[in-house]
Amino acid sequence: MPSGFPPWPRVYVFFVRWRDTGLAAELHDRLREAVRTAEVEARADRSGRGLAVREGRRHHRPHLTGCRRREEDQRNASGT
Repeated sequence: MPSGFPPWPRVYVFFVRWRDTGLAAELHDRLREAVRTAEVEARADRSGRGLAVREGRRHHRPHLTGCRRREEDQRNASGT
């Protein structure tokens, strides 16, 4: 561990707490979406299409991310 981090057992306790509550997955999903969005925008800027590509992007259920989206998908699949 880097010298600026607390002892590993303390870090691990936080990781386990975040993993068990779904926060780690949520953070990962948000980071992945941010990277994908940045890549699309960078590609659009390089191609010269810029705003037209950005405006054409779909924002499917933007209020749901990560584990909440998976939970909704599971509820919809089970019919509840």
